[in-house]
Amino acid sequence: MEVIDNFLPEDVFVPIQETMLGPDFPWYYNDFIAYDPSEKRMFIPPEKDSWNDFQFIHNFYKLNKEYGYQEICGYLELIQPILKKLKMFCLLRCKANLTTCTPDGHIISGYHCDYEYNCTTAVYYLTTNNGYTIFKDTEEKVESVANRLVKFNSMRNHSGVSCTDEKIRAVINFNYIENIR
Repeated sequence: MEVIDNFLPEDVFVPIQETMLGPDFPWYYNDFIAYDPSEKRMFIPPEKDSWNDFQFIHNFYKLNKEYGYQEICGYLELIQPILKKLKMFCLLRCKANLTTCTPDGHIISGYHCDYEYNCTTAVYYLTTNNGYTIFKDTEEKVESVANRLVKFNSMRNHSGVSCTDEKIRAVINFNYIENIR
């Protein structure tokens, strides 16, 4: 796992943050948070009910391995500075997640791995709050700090954890094959 603070220069980060958290950016309701590809189903951990199991998402990009086509949204240009800095060989998926505050306490959204094969996940934090990403194997926590990026193997079980001190927690998830050159 690698944590990189101040991943982008401030003058590059702020327009991304302002656009994505502004009134005109399209977020879409999703009736669950965690999906485990190895289980081929959504995952609801036993410690929570489905009342808080929702989020708002924005799919930037998805490579569909079954049909060989790419789904691309109109905002892909917005995240180009992140894509360039990650130096990837092949982008598999890019999706933003926005969860709302859970003032009664932190909620672990559900441990999951992003892919069943060896690739990289990068989580880019758009907001600072007391939510975090937690890893099942070590219980390590990466705090939600705006303009921070954490990279790890996509097969590693992890979970997003809600915030209790701000209205929202927003991240962008990248799944990709790294360029080894």
